[in-house]
Amino acid sequence: MTVTKNAGWKVLIAVFICSMPSILYPFITHAEEPLVERIQEQYKGISTIQGSFTQKSRIKDLGKTEVAAGTFMIKMPSRMRWQYTKPKTEEIIIKGDNILIYQKEEKQVLKGRFDNTSYGQAPIALLAGIGDIRKNFNISQKGDTLELRPKQSMGIIKLILLETASDGFPIKALSLIDLYGNRTDISFRSVKVNQEIKDSVFEFKTPPGVEYEYNP
Repeated sequence: MTVTKNAGWKVLIAVFICSMPSILYPFITHAEEPLVERIQEQYKGISTIQGSFTQKSRIKDLGKTEVAAGTFMIKMPSRMRWQYTKPKTEEIIIKGDNILIYQKEEKQVLKGRFDNTSYGQAPIALLAGIGDIRKNFNISQKGDTLELRPKQSMGIIKLILLETASDGFPIKALSLIDLYGNRTDISFRSVKVNQEIKDSVFEFKTPPGVEYEYNP
């Protein structure tokens, strides 16, 4: 996936800050088992997810925080669409291993490939894969938060913090920390599961005058 240079500030969402211990957690302990089991069990019955989000990206080198908000829709296993309503209007659509980013103000569409190394650029997409936590992560727990360390490369992502909820949708918030000390925090609200989402939602109709840029 190479949709990084021109994809806009929020698509470069491998921007996070965190001071974490350097000790790895190679195995999940018995303490985490009930929480992980509950999340994975709930995910088994989920076919769609939709709701609103707020995203805070803290960029270490620049010493500033950028805030965005919008809505998202996910249709399992691999169709996703989220729309940023502030500070700029932009859309991201993922279908399988393809990603499309529409930047309204720039009048351009960026297209490229999406895989595990791209989550830093599109972190909400992690919601579609949380149902198989053990396969993809080494896990530890602090209170209601799971610390997920990728077993295989996920681009520049070093650590994912998953804040769980006791009722309703099991994920309250998630944070991504990268290798450079940057951090993105995303909180979810008004989340609904298993509501009908038409396939047409994940089709993009190109507005007049919009240019395409392809990143294989």
